[in-house]
Amino acid sequence: DAAGPFMLIAFHTLPDDDAAEYCRWLEAAVGTALGDDLSRYDLSYRQPWFEPWLVDPALPLIGHLSHAIETEMHRQPAAVTGMKQDSFVLNEHAGIPTISFGPGTIGVAGAVHEPDEFIDLQHAWDGFRAAHRAVRSWLAS
Repeated sequence: DAAGPFMLIAFHTLPDDDAAEYCRWLEAAVGTALGDDLSRYDLSYRQPWFEPWLVDPALPLIGHLSHAIETEMHRQPAAVTGMKQDSFVLNEHAGIPTISFGPGTIGVAGAVHEPDEFIDLQHAWDGFRAAHRAVRSWLAS
């Protein structure tokens, strides 16, 4: 921007998290990554316009999707907080229960939202089948 280079790292903390500890960890990680270039940046924090949210697990669509993930993807669904995406806006500001999910791996090289992100074709196909099964089940209920 006009003030010079900047980097935005969007994150939120949950009520039981220690925000100060998380910020120290994040600053150390950024410092390691940027080295001497860190001096080119001003570190600042601001309250984001979005808040973390969870969809009510009792909603029927959650049950349909959970069963579909177990059946088609052969794993237990992982519930996480949502943020800064369309489903957040629809849930929190339009009152429309919305979920998002994705196939793939988590926590390994090339995994979802990691460097060199990719998805195995079989994981993609399992995700398509899970979405199809969830919608069909939901519409039939």
